[in-house]
Amino acid sequence: ILAVMISTSLLISILSITEGMRSRNAASIETGNQDIIITSMGYKGGIPKGRYAVERLENDTVNISFASPMLVSSLGLRYQNKWYPVMAIGVIPEKTEQFLAGDRSIRLFGLEMKFNEWFETPGDPHYNDSYKGEYTGEILISDNLVEGIGTQKGDVFSVGSENLEENFTISGTFKSPLSGGGIFGKIFQGILVMHLSELQSLVGAHVVSDTGEIEDKVTSIIVSVRDDKKNPSKIDD
Repeated sequence: ILAVMISTSLLISILSITEGMRSRNAASIETGNQDIIITSMGYKGGIPKGRYAVERLENDTVNISFASPMLVSSLGLRYQNKWYPVMAIGVIPEKTEQFLAGDRSIRLFGLEMKFNEWFETPGDPHYNDSYKGEYTGEILISDNLVEGIGTQKGDVFSVGSENLEENFTISGTFKSPLSGGGIFGKIFQGILVMHLSELQSLVGAHVVSDTGEIEDKVTSIIVSVRDDKKNPSKIDD
């Protein structure tokens, strides 16, 4: 009897968690232009050849309008010789900009971000097919991080880890609910958004460490389907 009671309780808990995840993801999809979110977050390995995967998706012009690769990782921001843990999101500006709602907001990974400014440099010049191009050095920074460490647009910081860091300039800010509440708020001081290839190089997601082969690893791809495919049953297909 005890075993049945325990297993029943576990089943109810699992179903509740599953339904919560389903509702959260449904809300994320319904509030933006992203109809499908492909993600490896929470799993080791990531998605290799992210740009190639996006290119293949966008070649399906019957079903897909556009897609965008993203990399999410933890980083450190150094200010006055103090390190602050931050969540970093790497994007290709013009690809991700297509997913912004009319109020310049996007909801991803359970977080809503509303951008006051956007990147000044288009594209992803550091990628340059071999990750040898110049860094743009641009970052967008969450407003709570601005308030927390007392900084402003135009300030320069070191971003990375104690072993590898680069200087970045704040190009703009965005609003985000990430603060003292929730698990993200307990781990991270704030959020940074930067060019995809620059984040990939900082965290070693650009090449295979042993061989130097281009890896172009991402954690997520967001996809917008064509208007005539937005019916939920058609999205499933």
